[in-house]
Amino acid sequence: MLTAFRSFQLVLANSSISNISQASHPDLYFALRGGGSNFGIVTRFDLETFPQGLFWGGHKYYLLSDISERKKSMGINYPFDWSPRWLAQKFSSWAVRATCRFGYCSTVNEIAQMLENYSRGESDPSGQIILSFAFVTVVDIYLVCVNLMHGRPEPYPPVFKGFEEVKNIYSTTRITNMTGVVAEVDWMNKIGYR
Repeated sequence: MLTAFRSFQLVLANSSISNISQASHPDLYFALRGGGSNFGIVTRFDLETFPQGLFWGGHKYYLLSDISERKKSMGINYPFDWSPRWLAQKFSSWAVRATCRFGYCSTVNEIAQMLENYSRGESDPSGQIILSFAFVTVVDIYLVCVNLMHGRPEPYPPVFKGFEEVKNIYSTTRITNMTGVVAEVDWMNKIGYR
C-alpha cells in the first residue's frame, strides 16, 4: 500500500487551529508533506491509501576514492600506532585502492555531478531517489548509498540512466514489491541504529 496525505490539522504559533489541504492552503500543505512539524504542531492527519504493485527499485552502493586526500588537505591524519583500528584502516585503504584500479570507485565530485544530472534531467513522476553518505567505522571506508525507486516494474528506467553509467560496488536493484524493500532496509539498517 502507498499512502498520500489528504489533509492536516495544525496548531499554529498563535494557538489557532487550521485544517490544511491542497485546496485550502496549497503552500503550507506542500511544506508539511516534507517538513514535518516545522510549521506548527500536527495534531491529526488524514491519509489516502492505494495499492502499489510491483515496481523497480533497490540500492546502489558507490565506493568513494578521494576521501583520504580530502582529509589530508584538512590536516586530518591518524597517527601510526599498530592498534587494531590502525591496521584495519591500512587494510581498508589497500582494498579501496585495489577496487579503484578495477574502476569501481567514484569521487565526491562524480557523485555530485550524477545527482545534479538527475535533478536537471528528464522528469519522471514515477522515479524517486534517496541519497546518503555512509562511513563504515570499523574499516574506515566511505560509501554513497542511493535508494532508487520507480513506480512501474520497468527495469532500468531512463530517468536513472546516470546511476547506471557510474560503476557501483553493489546493487540490489530489481523488480520487487514494498515488502522486499522494507526487508532490505531492515537488514541493512537495524532499528535503533538509524
